[in-house]
Amino acid sequence: MARYWITTHWPPEIIGGTFIDYGVYLYDGTQSVGVDIELGDRVWIYQSKGGKAVLREQTDGSKYKSKREQGKEGVIALTEVVNKLHDMGGEPEEYVDHTRRWWRWKADTRLINQSGFIPRRELGILLYNSPNCPFHGFGTKRSGLKQIGEDVHKKLLDSFNRNQPSETKPIKRDTMCYGRKGHGKGGEGKTHKMLKEEVAAKPSEILGIENLSLIQMEYPFPTGDRIDVLLKDAENRYAAVEVEVAVDLDDISGVLQAIKYSRMYAVECRRKFEEVRAFLVAHKISDDVMNLCNMYGIETFVVERS
Repeated sequence: MARYWITTHWPPEIIGGTFIDYGVYLYDGTQSVGVDIELGDRVWIYQSKGGKAVLREQTDGSKYKSKREQGKEGVIALTEVVNKLHDMGGEPEEYVDHTRRWWRWKADTRLINQSGFIPRRELGILLYNSPNCPFHGFGTKRSGLKQIGEDVHKKLLDSFNRNQPSETKPIKRDTMCYGRKGHGKGGEGKTHKMLKEEVAAKPSEILGIENLSLIQMEYPFPTGDRIDVLLKDAENRYAAVEVEVAVDLDDISGVLQAIKYSRMYAVECRRKFEEVRAFLVAHKISDDVMNLCNMYGIETFVVERS
């Protein structure tokens, strides 16, 4: 069973560009706080408004002050643990206030959703029933990491999703836009149509994933491509579903379409690629194709014929 956590991050250094590493970092001496972190655990990322400026060394041995961006002062992402807490080694960081801290321990995570936001005051109410709660020295042993219960996690998820920008919300289009999707010379077969309609009508039951909901069937793109079934999961990620009858290694068109449609929809609704899942659903999928899908992050589902 997944555990739930919240951790704090300083904003990135200006010289570091826009990339944010969403992992869980613990400084040496606080690693005991994270020993229970397991694969699949959910971790909320809180970004503070500011953080200590780092002293960086130049090639000539002199040091300069590396400034940070202004942080968002709120929860900016939900992530999933993919690697347990481990020793990274390295050296302590030195800061302009002449203190040092060794960020020796890390649990790697991958992004689930960063389209929402929870401002600091609202987060304080959700965690401590106080809008004025400071997050300096947050967490167990002032480590910046705190375990939370599933009930608190659900409250955070509701708040995070409420503060989702309109441009990242699901897009729906009339299925007649941009023409009809082709299904070869014989048109769409009865078996394919029935499976597609089953997935759309009962996605959680058919695919075995709780709290899936339908956004649209036959979602059309300006390119003429269409997603067979477009879904949303409990964590506000989207899922582009490619439906096939049977998939063997000599015909991977369904694999390619699943990748293509998930990426295209992510661009349309301004989401990171990780926030749109790619599903391949069929009555039969060969082991070779399943291995191929696993390599590229496509989730496969074999549905027995009714």
